[in-house]
Amino acid sequence: MVLKNFRRFQDFPPIEYRGITFLVGKNNSGKSTLVKALMLIDNYFNSDNIFTLSFGNSVLEDANIVTYDRAINKKANENFIHFT
Repeated sequence: MVLKNFRRFQDFPPIEYRGITFLVGKNNSGKSTLVKALMLIDNYFNSDNIFTLSFGNSVLEDANIVTYDRAINKKANENFIHFT
């Protein structure tokens, strides 16, 4: 998985997931950001509208990703979030 312009990361290094994945790191290293990205992607794939990324979901509200402005990296050169 690759993230671009999501929250604190302009270019998140690629991560390869296998059977079991552990997220380990220092405080403020991006573990929660990665989990929030997965929540947003899950919300998108479970949505009926594949053309719009929706932030109006109680799970995303609890994770404090309620608007595009809260999700986009503030220093991003482009005005988009990219997930692959």
